[in-house]
Amino acid sequence: SMSFEAIARLPVHQLAADDCVLFLWCTWPMLLYGGDPARHFCDHDASRSRVGECLKAWGFRYVTGGAWLKRKSRGGIAFGPGYRARSACEPFLLAVYGEPKNSRSHRNFIDGLAAAPSVKPEEAYAWCETYMPAARRVELGARRSRPGWDSWGDEAGKFDGDGR
Repeated sequence: SMSFEAIARLPVHQLAADDCVLFLWCTWPMLLYGGDPARHFCDHDASRSRVGECLKAWGFRYVTGGAWLKRKSRGGIAFGPGYRARSACEPFLLAVYGEPKNSRSHRNFIDGLAAAPSVKPEEAYAWCETYMPAARRVELGARRSRPGWDSWGDEAGKFDGDGR
């Protein structure tokens, strides 16, 4: 775990091509504020987005977002944790640096299998690969290696070969 301040200091902008897209996973409680989601909402400034502050620190401009519907191995919808509502999906944000050219045929919805904690679904990688087919790709905070991607993070490769 890292603080938002430490995350904002990461040199993400140094990895960015002149025209690129950042695909950023988030959680619903952290989308608009960076506090403890178990605490009462009135204790927080909902106009503040710690996630948005990180994007700005990295030099990216938020453009849109979407969600990943998490599926269980038998196809049912996952019933995740939550303080106010049980999460069945996870948001992602798209931000840009420069003026990248991307596919305009992608929906902002990914339907995919949930695996080990923080491991994203194969469908998300495929989405990214077809969204900008010729792009170089890096996953920061990766837990699994993928052909055609650079995988960086303290746990990179942790779930390689797990069969999912």
